[in-house]
Amino acid sequence: MVNKYLKQETVTPSAEITLGAHKQQKLESVIYSYDKDISKLIIPVTVPKCKELDFENVETVKILLTVVQDRKEKKIEDTATIEKIHRRHISYIITDRLNGYQGNVKMNVYLDLKNGQQIDLAEYGFTMVRSAIDQNMPEIEDFYFKSLDDVITELKQKTEAAWQEVAGDLSEINGSIDAANEKINQLENKADEISDQIANNDFRNFIMGKEIIIDEKATMIGKVSGSLVENPHRMFSNMGKAILNPNQFNYEIGSTSYADSAELDNKIYTTQTSVAEQMRQVGVHFNIVEDIERKYQGIFETFGAITQQQKVAVAKSVISLISYGVYAMASSSTSNELSTAPRAKDAWGGVMITKGDKIHLNSRKFTGGQIDVVIQDDGFMYVVIFAPPSDGTAPSMINIDQVYLEYQIKFKMSDVYVSKNNQFTPILIVAPNAGADDLDKYTKAGYYLCRTSAYATNVLNTPINIAFRLEVQELVSSGELPGVNQLLTTYHTNNTSFRRFTRNLYNGVWSVWREIPFVDQVQISKVTQDNGDALIKVSDTETILDRVLASGAGYKTGEATGKTADAPSTSNTRLKITMVNATAGVVDATDTGGVNYTRVISGSAWRDEWKRQPTAKEFSDLAAKVAALESKVK
Repeated sequence: MVNKYLKQETVTPSAEITLGAHKQQKLESVIYSYDKDISKLIIPVTVPKCKELDFENVETVKILLTVVQDRKEKKIEDTATIEKIHRRHISYIITDRLNGYQGNVKMNVYLDLKNGQQIDLAEYGFTMVRSAIDQNMPEIEDFYFKSLDDVITELKQKTEAAWQEVAGDLSEINGSIDAANEKINQLENKADEISDQIANNDFRNFIMGKEIIIDEKATMIGKVSGSLVENPHRMFSNMGKAILNPNQFNYEIGSTSYADSAELDNKIYTTQTSVAEQMRQVGVHFNIVEDIERKYQGIFETFGAITQQQKVAVAKSVISLISYGVYAMASSSTSNELSTAPRAKDAWGGVMITKGDKIHLNSRKFTGGQIDVVIQDDGFMYVVIFAPPSDGTAPSMINIDQVYLEYQIKFKMSDVYVSKNNQFTPILIVAPNAGADDLDKYTKAGYYLCRTSAYATNVLNTPINIAFRLEVQELVSSGELPGVNQLLTTYHTNNTSFRRFTRNLYNGVWSVWREIPFVDQVQISKVTQDNGDALIKVSDTETILDRVLASGAGYKTGEATGKTADAPSTSNTRLKITMVNATAGVVDATDTGGVNYTRVISGSAWRDEWKRQPTAKEFSDLAAKVAALESKVK
């Protein structure tokens, strides 16, 4: 039998099912992008002594390929087969899906047995090289998804398996009719879930206007205290007699405490206080917008959202369900109540109280209009966890095994178009009567349009009574009060009436409107250089007159050395130049000795010589001489 795989490698040593850890084994194979259907790996498998593994019982050989491209880890799932002539040999044909990649490839091999057992078998490494003829081949896709047909086939198989489970279970049921019906309902629901999954994974449904559904979970896995690089969420531990506001939590927990709170693994983060009347509180800050953006890069841009306010609006519109969960227990001298609450706009929402002397789940779920309330305008969802207050002896204590946030994103193609349009569609300001509207009320980010000057005249707190467009953006402020910037642009009729004004709202107080000048409305000639140095620097071979005339009209600064031909003294000199036009003006000079001089320019030439101004001492000496002469005359 002719082997068509011209590049075939039999891996040595064999992959061994062992109790020890398997280390990555470097293969000899180098795969080129131009290679097609010729590269094959043969992996012999060794079973431990006194153990048996019938390869007839191997249901699936799974292959996971991992590459790193543009500093992002990307994965491809594939399958291998069992060689017919060597029952303990695995055969894998290198997939064409790697052809857009060049670099190191990690390959993990897994066995799924028919009895439900699973084996993590081996790890290999090989190299992909882009052939010279393929240098213009596009890189591997940012995210690889199994083909739609593969997904549908796989899920349909699961559906059939579920119904086979129905038939098998029914044959085993000897109890009541009610028990049988309950089992049928459970398995029907399971089959329905799989059928729904088929629909939701069908990308063509999205193109046809049907919904895409994505389920996500945010935890503290990988969190490093003091850093937002690995994980955008944060936890704080504080105490107080009353529940603290989100911005009052200022003591971030350590990296070890984050690890203890990341997974449901019986590793417990404990925090407590024995200060009388104080409640131990943990504030959890879930950055939902950042979580979505990191997991689905470009999703907000798809909706036309650029600013943070726009991204928050999109997040609120596409999240159909959101819930938090806390696996924990609390205690004090009086109670073991574990309490949690979500932030709802400017206050904490309803408190969820659970009791128990063991770790248990305390959770809340939100849908519909509740989502707009619990997702704050900064893109966060805040959750507070607290224990009953201490009596001064027994501590107020919280033990946490895991905190998490789950949310479901649901949208369809029409939502993308609507969102993009909404970002730029202004809301009309209509004020038919005096005082009918007030710009002080416009604190929500967005665009607003007052179409007529008559309406503008009736609106309170405008900078000018002309039709305008108003842009509102949110800013930082003090405490829980909103911070706002308003930018008002009048309509354009000519250069003098087209004007722009801006003002801020901070700590509940509006600033005055300030007009933003255009370039042609301000004097743009320089007095000094950008770093503050003199604008005109006269060298030894130049003249002050020539440099001043070359600079044109205006006020400016300069300097000259004492060697300049028309310098007022032999010392270095600082110049203040006032030219009323291009040919006439006055130059004031001060040398390093503090002596002042003045000289006039007229008709592009010096008029007379430098006029030296007497110093204070010279005035004093002259006054003394005059006084002496007057005394002699008398």
